[in-house]
Amino acid sequence: MSVKKHRYAAMASTVYFSYFMMGIGMSLLAQFKPQFASLWHSSISEVLSVVSAVGIGGIVSILITGPISDHFGRRVSAVIGHLLWAIYYIGLLYAPNFAVAYIIGILGGIANSS
Repeated sequence: MSVKKHRYAAMASTVYFSYFMMGIGMSLLAQFKPQFASLWHSSISEVLSVVSAVGIGGIVSILITGPISDHFGRRVSAVIGHLLWAIYYIGLLYAPNFAVAYIIGILGGIANSS
């Protein structure tokens, strides 16, 4: 495999991995709505708002992640994205209320766009 094809394959697999992680997160929130509502002392509609926060984070992050990737490189941007995924998954479980969970949802959207 040539160097150019190897770089393309690595980047493509990173992008697909990011979408895979987002799909897992959306599936978990959708399947365990009552449990998350109980965990965050909120309603099921607020849990669904956290799902929409992931989309909002993705839209907002377009303005941020492009310049970061241009300045520091794609590798740094990917590492930041993976760290944000870890914060997202751990944060959803330990969020004390809906407001914190909503902010963590935005971070999940940023992770997906990184």
